[in-house]
Amino acid sequence: MPLGVLFTLALLPLLLLGPLLSNWPQLLLFWLGASLLAFAAYAIDKRRARLGQWRIPERWLQLLAAAGGWSGALLGQQYCRHKTRKLRFQVPFWLIGIGQWLLMADWGWLGGIYSQRLWQTVISWGL
Repeated sequence: MPLGVLFTLALLPLLLLGPLLSNWPQLLLFWLGASLLAFAAYAIDKRRARLGQWRIPERWLQLLAAAGGWSGALLGQQYCRHKTRKLRFQVPFWLIGIGQWLLMADWGWLGGIYSQRLWQTVISWGL
C-alpha cells in the first residue's frame, strides 16, 4: 500500500476521536464530503489532461485540499497518478496536509486549544 494511502487512513482515527467533541458527526460528514469532492476534481482533471481539454487550475486543486478535502485529494493523486511528481505542487500540498493533521490532533487530543486560538486570530483579522 502506498505511503500516501497509509497517511490518509491515519487521519481517520483522529476524526473518530471526535466523540470528545459535541459536533463530531458534522465534522465527519464535512470531511467525507470535502474529500469526495477533491477526489472527483483530481479524476476529472486527469481525464481532461489526457484528452487535451481545459484543466482545473492547480490553485483550485490546492484550495479543495485546504478546505478539508486533503485526504480525498491525496487518494485522487495516488489512484489517478496525477500531480504526484510535480515538486512545485507537492510541497504546498504536503504542508496543507500536515497542517490539517495538526488541527485534527489538536481538536481530538487537546480539546481544540490551538485551533480555537487560530480561529479567534483569523476572525480578529477580518478574514
